[in-house]
Amino acid sequence: MAPTSTISRITMRAQSLMDGALQSVKGLLGYGEYSDFSPEEVLQKTNNLDPRFIAQAPMSNANLDVHTLSQLGSIGLKRGKEITAQSHPELYHAFARMSARAGLKHTPQLILAESKTVNALTITPQEMVVTTGLLKILNLREVSAVLGHELGHGISNHTTPRIFASFAFILPGAFAGETLMRRLFTPSTIEADHGLWQRIRTYVSSGRSPLLKASIDILGMAAGVTAGIVIANQVSVRPTELDADRKGAFISSDPEGLISALTKLEGSRKSGPVSSFFAHLISGYPSTEKRISRLREISQNIPTAPTVSSVAEVTARSVAAGVSPTALITGAA
Repeated sequence: MAPTSTISRITMRAQSLMDGALQSVKGLLGYGEYSDFSPEEVLQKTNNLDPRFIAQAPMSNANLDVHTLSQLGSIGLKRGKEITAQSHPELYHAFARMSARAGLKHTPQLILAESKTVNALTITPQEMVVTTGLLKILNLREVSAVLGHELGHGISNHTTPRIFASFAFILPGAFAGETLMRRLFTPSTIEADHGLWQRIRTYVSSGRSPLLKASIDILGMAAGVTAGIVIANQVSVRPTELDADRKGAFISSDPEGLISALTKLEGSRKSGPVSSFFAHLISGYPSTEKRISRLREISQNIPTAPTVSSVAEVTARSVAAGVSPTALITGAA
């Protein structure tokens, strides 16, 4: 008994130390157990919020993986908490039903991150994120349709083609840009004249100004990397986004919900037509018009059966029942 007891004490001590280290790392990342991030309060103070987004129970970040937390931090989402069946019953159950419809054995972890950015994203097929900015603009039906889109990403492993495209175009683009710039600033042996451009090329290639030569090489690499990113995104992001729209429409059975969400998101953007064009060009995302057009075609082939009711339906039911919408939603009535 003594050796077993000793081993047990050592194991418990080691587990305690590991838990303490984990909490310390979370604290350093801004995700401590006692973090002051309160999405419950953030959303409760929002005007015209879908009442089903108001948390019905305290939210926690205790179950979030440290690697996930660091990934959130790397994209500017410094704080996050888990959405559960207790905190957001209708949102979570809609997400769980869509996950099952998508063929997943387990419902992915759904995380609410504090950010003014209106966004939803898939970190891994097991972890998906929505921002407070998204919940402030959309209703539950629209958010569910957006999550259907994210599940479309998750079941298709869309990260892989994007990684391959990055390797295929970005690194070669950097090499090609540097090579092109060097040739551009290499003096021609054919030119007989000694014009200004020829003298500049001769000066750069002479090596008398290493800093200038290095700057030109870096400029060429940067231009090549930018071109590579644009090509990689056009090749990989555009088709995967349209594919996620298509699969998400079937997963949510609500293409109209996603159309409504995209329309609202487009209206919330403050960018002009020129900046919007370049944003779509660089990011590779298809235009909202293109996505809506495709979704309208899809909606003709599948019956619309939203996994959740609209706010208007919930309000009408609450009026008929003589209770508040929140009470009806949570089953307190």
